[in-house]
This record gives sequence, C-alpha cells and structure tokens, in this order.
Amino acid sequence: MGSMLWAMVWLGGLLTGCSGGAPAAALEQAQAQLEAADWAGAEQTAAEALGRPKGDPSVRWQLELVRVEAEARSGRGSEARQQLERLAAEYPPQISAALYATTATQAADADDPPGARSVIEAGLARFPDDPALVAASRRLAPAPEVVDAQEGGPDLTPPPEGPEAEGEAAAGAPNAGGAAPPVEAGDEVEPAPQ
Repeated sequence: MGSMLWAMVWLGGLLTGCSGGAPAAALEQAQAQLEAADWAGAEQTAAEALGRPKGDPSVRWQLELVRVEAEARSGRGSEARQQLERLAAEYPPQISAALYATTATQAADADDPPGARSVIEAGLARFPDDPALVAASRRLAPAPEVVDAQEGGPDLTPPPEGPEAEGEAAAGAPNAGGAAPPVEAGDEVEPAPQ
C-alpha cells in the first residue's frame, strides 16, 4: 500500500510539472483561458504566477509567452512588443523571428494594425533578413491612399461593360487599355503615324 501512495505522489508531481505545482497549474489555467479567448484572464493568471518566486524556467518562459499572446490578441500589440523586447534582453536565445511574426499576426487579427506593425518593426530590427518578417511587413504595411481623379490622380474608373462598351468600340474610341479596337477582316487599316 505504501508503494501505491508513493506512486500517486510521484505521478502527481509529474502532472504538476515537478515545480511545486503552482506555476504549472497556473500555466495550464492560463492556456485554457487563451483557448477560451479570455485574454484578460490569461494575462492576469500568467502575471500572478510570474510574480511568485522563481520556479521551473521552462514553465516561466511559457507563462511569459501566454502573457505576450494575451496582450496581442486583446488588441494591445504595442504592449506585446514591449514584453518581447524585455524577453529578448532576459532570454536572448529563446527569441526568434517566428515569435515576432506570430505576435504581429495575433495583433493584426485583433484589429490592431499599428500594434502589429510595431511588433514587425521590432522584429526586423533584430532579424532584418528574415523572410517571414519581411513578408509580414509588406502584408501589414498601410494601404496607399487612393487619389481622386479630380485631384489629378489616375482615373481608376473601370472600363464600361455591356452595350455602352460596344457603342464606344463601334465609334472608334480606344478601349480601356488605350489601344484601338480590334480589326476585323475586310476593315481598312491606316498605317500608324510616324
């Protein structure tokens, strides 16, 4: 019977991460809150666990990642970037370009384009040649403003379709590409001016 009790205690230690139980249990709770889209709850749980005395470094790292993700997913990408920069100073080998790209995507998905761009810029400062960050930078770049044709910009009006387009072609008007209408057999063709 004593060995059965010891086995249960040992198994309980494995299930709680062998780190006193509290940080590992907090990590499980915070991850469950992320799964349930309870960003504030996940951030609070992670922050409280991280405020306790040092525990298992791998559990602490995962709690840090939960906090960053909760901030990004709650639309606070700039705060997530600040956390990433702090983590880069504390855990340099664990910071990757993929972590910046993922965090930026989470902020963008939370309708926080400025925060997402902030995360990408910080990532590019550390990993300037990373293809995923460069691609994310292009994808998250602010859209160029469309200039109104009346203000001297290009005319972005689509070419007419249907009967009115046929009428223009019959009248010899250039098509949308600026070229002359197609020539059919039997049409007289004048040479182009030189």
